[in-house]
Amino acid sequence: MSIFVGRQPIFDRRLDVVAYELLYRSCDENRADFSDGNRATATVLSNAFMELGPDVVTAGKPAWVNLTRDVILDEFIHLFPPDRVVAEILEGMTVDDQLIQQVRSLKDAGYRIVLDDFVFDEEFRPLLELADVVKLDVMQLSRDEVREHLSILEAYSVLCLAEKIETHEDFEFCRAEGFALFQGYFLSKPQIVKSERPPDSRLALFELLAQINDPQLSMEQLESTIERDVGLSYKLLRYINSAAFALPVKVESIRHALMMLGRRLVQAWVNLVVLTGLIGRSNELLTIAMVRARMCDQIARRAHLEKPEAFFTAGLFSTLDAIMGRPMAELLIRLPLSDELQEALTDHGGRLGEILRCVVAYEEARWNEVAVTGVARDQITASWFESLEWVSQVLSLD
Repeated sequence: MSIFVGRQPIFDRRLDVVAYELLYRSCDENRADFSDGNRATATVLSNAFMELGPDVVTAGKPAWVNLTRDVILDEFIHLFPPDRVVAEILEGMTVDDQLIQQVRSLKDAGYRIVLDDFVFDEEFRPLLELADVVKLDVMQLSRDEVREHLSILEAYSVLCLAEKIETHEDFEFCRAEGFALFQGYFLSKPQIVKSERPPDSRLALFELLAQINDPQLSMEQLESTIERDVGLSYKLLRYINSAAFALPVKVESIRHALMMLGRRLVQAWVNLVVLTGLIGRSNELLTIAMVRARMCDQIARRAHLEKPEAFFTAGLFSTLDAIMGRPMAELLIRLPLSDELQEALTDHGGRLGEILRCVVAYEEARWNEVAVTGVARDQITASWFESLEWVSQVLSLD
């Protein structure tokens, strides 16, 4: 599978490249093709930092990334290093106290702030006070308007960037007017960086499953293992902060998640995120695994059993052999799961196996086998419908 990132260089007055603006691209064609700005931003960051690597995409120079309002408020950008990422605030978004607070949080965390396609309005003054760079579209603005904006911006501690420079005349005008940075087709058109996703990525994800489920892993090591994978951290926090959890406060870090939810529950959700990466959100095996996981969890709770998250994991991993195309026993050799979990997954043995066996029987309409000690049939049915609703809710997340 091919991975794409567009990049357009940003030049200083000596025409040295000082940074790259990253652009969403989904194919070899050098044009944007997207309808969802939030997804485009997430894809750009994922491809640049997790797939291709920033050294390949920007040669170690800062990456300027367009941020939508939702991405800013979601605090997604905080997962990426401030010395590598420059936050570019897109034009047209509503400037209110909530946005200003989040931009200030980015500034305090060390991120440089860029205002894109800037046209002065009084409501932008709070953002101007936080900005490091202001981009002026010299194709959209007349030369008198450019000079007027430069005069206004002299009152702020910002560098001015001239974008959409199309001709040598444009460039000479902007340099003469005192712009510090330059970008446009005259200097360089966007370039596409392309790579192929390694064929062993499924194996790498499976190895991550093994690490996460290692009982010898300390809380600190678990936190570190999750945080090293930026995509995993982001997806995990999105899941935990979704309506599926309905937590009273927002979980803002992996450590916070571990403190609020506990090691076992966080591990269970990490397993779900990794499994999604293994087979893709649209794969029917993922839906089956998630329904089984949630239903096992719900039946265990109705039976007042301890550690319902273990039942969740049993259901989630019950399709692992089909996903990986290998016998379950062979896969379990490489996964450091408890003896109880292994017994449930291989032989439907023990209490874990009893509930998993019941869930699979319900799924396959083998009604004479639908039974769990201490749980009425109508409660099992309720667990099934609740699980279907829950899975639909989780899979609807971006």
